[in-house]
Amino acid sequence: MLTFNLKREWLSLATILAMFVVSLLVYPSLPDVIPTHWDINGQADNFAPKSIGAWALPVLSIALYALLYLAPYFDPKRASLERSADTYILIRTVTMLFFLFIHSLSLYSTFQGDQSLSTVWLTIGMGLLFIVLGNYMPRMKPSWIAGIRTPWTMSSETVWTKTHRFGGRVFVIGGIVVCLTAFLPIVTGTIVLIVALAAASLIPVGYSYWVWRQEQA
Repeated sequence: MLTFNLKREWLSLATILAMFVVSLLVYPSLPDVIPTHWDINGQADNFAPKSIGAWALPVLSIALYALLYLAPYFDPKRASLERSADTYILIRTVTMLFFLFIHSLSLYSTFQGDQSLSTVWLTIGMGLLFIVLGNYMPRMKPSWIAGIRTPWTMSSETVWTKTHRFGGRVFVIGGIVVCLTAFLPIVTGTIVLIVALAAASLIPVGYSYWVWRQEQA
């Protein structure tokens, strides 16, 4: 897993390259100052010179990829992580693809008259990310760098396995709810979105404790 293998890494690397290509293609047409942040209504509220804004996310994607690639070297449960190497690589690739989606969406917003960001597409993208992660979460083996890491999942592989099976379903349901919030009024949708994300994050944590208590009984 830790030896570089182009057959495993090509999609992540191609995705990062695509981010730079997108920036390069649109760079001459970008205004001198472009939006880099938007409020909950999708209206730009922070800006930067295009020499920074057009390249910030591609450069950040390289840093994140390097971090995710090197992290297993320092994982005390490296041997366990090796057993789900393909899943870990897939999750890393999906993360890079999500970065490409965000980058493309933000650059596209620059060409809108009011430089607004499509909150509908952004929310749908987030929901799909949760759905994909939820589908592959049950395949993850114990690790300190990926998965639902609580004192209870890290102390028992049985608790880890049960929690990730349950957590995967929670993530999928949460992702579907997040996608649906894209079509709600902005205030209502934002509230539902926050609740859905919080539930998807916290419910598996509570479940891991419950499973651990059952195991100790």
